[in-house]
Amino acid sequence: MIITKMLKKYGYYSNIISGGEVIVFDTIPETDIAIFLSRTGESTETVKAVDNFKKRNIKTIGITCTPDSSLTKICDETFVFDFANEESVVMTGSFVLYSIFF
Repeated sequence: MIITKMLKKYGYYSNIISGGEVIVFDTIPETDIAIFLSRTGESTETVKAVDNFKKRNIKTIGITCTPDSSLTKICDETFVFDFANEESVVMTGSFVLYSIFF
């Protein structure tokens, strides 16, 4: 949500949807780029959402803490922050950030 607010502050349209919304309802907005966040890089709904965006020729960027994960393999570009990895028991949700750049 912070990234979306920052992009909007500098004049870029940006919004957030859940990975589940993408795969269940095929919600793919008109956009130039989509950023996918997953700590493990293995969140099923996130990885499947990437595939849906790629089918529409939308550039995909993955951000994860896990090198060589499914997310790093499917996205056009990835950023791995392995130094920020933490152990957790449950995940509260995964989200897709999308933005239109002019």
